[in-house]
Amino acid sequence: MKKFSLQLAPLGFLLVIILLVFSQFSCKSPTAPSSSLSLTAADVVCTEVWLKLDFADSPTGGNYEITRDGNIVLSGNLSNADTVLVDTTVLPSNSYTYIAYRMQNSKTVEQSSPLHITTLDSTSSSFSWHLYKFGDFNATGMPSMLYGIAAVNDSDIWAVGEIYTSDSVGKYNAIHWDVTKWSLNNIYYNYQGQKFWNPIKWIFANTSNDIWFGNSVHWNGKDFENANIGNSIFFGIGTNALWSNQNGQLYAIGGEGKIAFSPDNGNTWNNIISGTSMGFFDINSNNGNNIYVCGGSYQNYDGILLEGDKNGFHTIADGKSLGNSSQLFNPYFDGVARTVWVCYTGTVFFAGNWLYRYTAGQISFVKSLHGNYWGGNTSGQYWGFLSQIRGLAENQMVLVGERNTIRYFNGIRWTQLGMPYDSNSNYTWLSVGITNDIIVVVGYTINPTNGIIMMLKRQ
Repeated sequence: MKKFSLQLAPLGFLLVIILLVFSQFSCKSPTAPSSSLSLTAADVVCTEVWLKLDFADSPTGGNYEITRDGNIVLSGNLSNADTVLVDTTVLPSNSYTYIAYRMQNSKTVEQSSPLHITTLDSTSSSFSWHLYKFGDFNATGMPSMLYGIAAVNDSDIWAVGEIYTSDSVGKYNAIHWDVTKWSLNNIYYNYQGQKFWNPIKWIFANTSNDIWFGNSVHWNGKDFENANIGNSIFFGIGTNALWSNQNGQLYAIGGEGKIAFSPDNGNTWNNIISGTSMGFFDINSNNGNNIYVCGGSYQNYDGILLEGDKNGFHTIADGKSLGNSSQLFNPYFDGVARTVWVCYTGTVFFAGNWLYRYTAGQISFVKSLHGNYWGGNTSGQYWGFLSQIRGLAENQMVLVGERNTIRYFNGIRWTQLGMPYDSNSNYTWLSVGITNDIIVVVGYTINPTNGIIMMLKRQ
């Protein structure tokens, strides 16, 4: 007869058993993806993934868990049919797989299809720089300023404004860069055989052969020609900015809530109802289908952000000069919306008093900018009032403004470029142009008041 005896299992065998038991609680059992549970990427940057979770069959939401590569990274209760969640624990230039789960009594009842994403890599924040000054206030008594910049490419850059000099010409409204130097120019509007000179307040360039100037002039690659930029619509008001695609569709904005659309490269214009009488300052789009316009009032520091197209615009959010945070994003943002830029991903950035982002229907502070939160940046401690934001992607954005604010975002952090930031600086930057290797900013300095350009080259 065989004898049986009780023996202790080897340690390795016990560890295997423990791991198998633990895995039943830490990993999700695979189920077939459900059409009623949707997980999509609202935005993907270097260190953040914005996820939109949608319970299509449940307006009151429910409990959820979201895994990244099999590990739970987000969980909670959804009170509405959808929400936007942010995973802030990702790394640059990495690929991940997300799955969302609907939970009941701590058990999975359905799951979404896998969502595969790759985060952006960061870019270099190392730039050399050179400062150029234009105008001679001491000799002329006239303040020179540069209002706009268009960087078509590294060898074709236009700056516009009003420059007063003591030479025989006396005044200029455009400056051109041709790889080696800046050249002062004048661009005239011709009327009944007479040349009319005016300061140029804005510029927009599609290509080297398609550039629009704010004194109703268009460069066609050969000649500066008179341009009808909604003249009848903006009569007595003037235009403040223009956006165009390469198909000849133009949108122009101005004061008193005016927006105009041209389907045929400026030959005809249609007035578009905006629903507001506020002045508009900036306009941008990433595709020509969704146009974003921002504006406000410097008298009471109200602001506005709109979205629309040739058929009409609607207000996304209103800005108010808020005394406290009780109404912040419920429903207002704080202050004026001076500038707007749309990334190719569809995320909208707009700024003035603060820097905001609009992603998947939600407005929030851009948390990566130091001091960009309610109660932060007291007395301009970190940056001045923000004039313009432009970029190539969310790892190549530039933000400029008062007090020598020139900030570059490489996907992870914001870096002051050029001269150090100084809350007492008399440098104000109004506009920025960016290519892969060059950043150009324009504005003015006071005491004396002269136009300034800073050119920054990636090292």
